[in-house]
Amino acid sequence: MSRSLISVTDVWREYSVGLAGKPSIKSMEEQYGADWGKVDNRTESRFFTRRLPLYKKIESLSNERGISCEEAAQFLEFRRVSDKLSINQMCKLVADNQI
Repeated sequence: MSRSLISVTDVWREYSVGLAGKPSIKSMEEQYGADWGKVDNRTESRFFTRRLPLYKKIESLSNERGISCEEAAQFLEFRRVSDKLSINQMCKLVADNQI
């Protein structure tokens, strides 16, 4: 998982389709189960756990509004930029149900 991503849309793309020829995080979950990140190390597992609320928020917005996940990610990216948040700050606010 890349720590250099700066937009919600890139984070979603990494999760849903993969980046730089690597498999998507979602496909890794489906293939190896929820513990796939723990195989590598605890740091990756914690990083995944921090981003998980953002992935779920994108999916829930998509379902609630009848839009694609890509559109939901764009909506959250607009919010992130408007509020001048980093990806980490955005993930924390989503996890705390403040977004």
